[in-house]
Amino acid sequence: MIYQLKEALSALVDERVFFQVLPEGKLVYPAIVIQFSSITPNNALVEMDLDDYRVQLDVYDSNPKNLTTMRKKINSIMVESIPFSQRINTFFEYEPDVKLHRLILEFTISSDK
Repeated sequence: MIYQLKEALSALVDERVFFQVLPEGKLVYPAIVIQFSSITPNNALVEMDLDDYRVQLDVYDSNPKNLTTMRKKINSIMVESIPFSQRINTFFEYEPDVKLHRLILEFTISSDK
């Protein structure tokens, strides 16, 4: 699942997709961090071994205007590239420690991977 997400999103941010943690130091932005909030069994179809992944995508940029355009692009990529993905919600916030704006997108993805 992580590799599928990274592959789908990498072109949008010139390969700056990371798992769990935004690396320290000088980075070029925007950058995306993928986090798995939870994985729960999906018992809707007994004959299939599905799990529901709750995925959080954190997008960082110094310019908040860029994040508003990234939101739509990421939603489109997720729908087209990741089967059974559904957006739960979206938040915007500012991270004063790193002086970056952050877009938080949460998705549920049903998958057998």
